[in-house]
Amino acid sequence: RAAVLSDVDRWSERDADGQLTSRQASAYANARHVRDALAPRGEEPLEVLVYRPAAHSGDGAVAISVGDPDTADHVSVTVPGLTSETSSTADNLARTYALHREAVAEHRGSVASVYWLDYDAPSGNPVDPRDPLGQLDFAGVALTAKADAGGERLDDFIAGLHASDRGPAAHLTAIGHSYGSTTLGHALQDGARVDEAILIGSPGQPEATAAALKIGRASCRERVS
Repeated sequence: RAAVLSDVDRWSERDADGQLTSRQASAYANARHVRDALAPRGEEPLEVLVYRPAAHSGDGAVAISVGDPDTADHVSVTVPGLTSETSSTADNLARTYALHREAVAEHRGSVASVYWLDYDAPSGNPVDPRDPLGQLDFAGVALTAKADAGGERLDDFIAGLHASDRGPAAHLTAIGHSYGSTTLGHALQDGARVDEAILIGSPGQPEATAAALKIGRASCRERVS
């Protein structure tokens, strides 16, 4: 959080003097989007877990938790899909808040709900000089490269949640929407340790069946609705 505010202040001064490059201007915009998304919405604390405003060809990287994932009994990690970038943080975090409220009402014990966007989701970002119109970036939705690379990062992030967990191990649920579900599938294929996985509107998975993804300790049940 301190880094977010520091970046906004630093780049604001340089922007006023017209000294920002196009990449710095993009990172500055992303910093402002994260700052605005961190405005209080309830009593639950907001934890900034990932903040890299210049990452992924200007899309930025961010992960924010509603509640403390280090101490919560139940933790969810939501991975968004197509067109997601730092500029959509506020809207996606609002959905995370809604999920969090439902989870608090349903579960005994404490809850943390994480919004995770630290992969290059296909979004048509034109900042990359190799793709000035953003067409190649958006077309990535038809391929698995972004999901494969994102799955590795998600696997590492989930491993970090386990490593920083204090007390009894939390029940961890991963939720992937759209291309984010494919990213989640690759993370599961890489061995990400989750108790449950929910795939919504998935364009495809790296395995033919849910059981092949080896979710949790027990055999996986597959349900399509």
